[in-house]
Amino acid sequence: MTLRVWPRNIFAAFDHVIVWATGFAVILLMASMVTSIVLGVFFRYVLASALPWPEEFARFAMIWVTMLGAGLVLRYNGHIAVTFLIEWLPARARTIVNWAGRLLVTMFLVLLIVYGAEMTGRVVRQTAPAMQISMSIPNIALPVGALLMLYHLIVISVAPRYRSPRLPGTQEKPQS
Repeated sequence: MTLRVWPRNIFAAFDHVIVWATGFAVILLMASMVTSIVLGVFFRYVLASALPWPEEFARFAMIWVTMLGAGLVLRYNGHIAVTFLIEWLPARARTIVNWAGRLLVTMFLVLLIVYGAEMTGRVVRQTAPAMQISMSIPNIALPVGALLMLYHLIVISVAPRYRSPRLPGTQEKPQS
């Protein structure tokens, strides 16, 4: 068993905190989402007294899980990709296509950040019907998640040593 050593430089420490905090938030949100759904089902079907908020809470938690988790999946190269055409290209052309893809994703993420922040500002006075919280809370997940994805994209583009070829906890297939 190996002990985890705290990163040696300030960027690595910052990056470690970002990845850890995001992963922790995703786990916490998933657990609370499942708990709220189970609670809602229990109150509705066992106690015959439905709670008004579990479905809404689960929906908002799912939005946050999706947006925060997308950054981690990007970081660990876990998004679905069709690569058979790119694999046929020569190495230089493959590099150009990969960088062009990263540029397009960067532009898309900047649009998500800008328009997501604008949308969040528009709904700040609206309240969710069951939970009576500002609709800006679920809506701000879009620009926050896009900002985290942009951060991870920059990190794996500029400092490839921070990129993991596989998701944590998965086994690499043995070469035969």
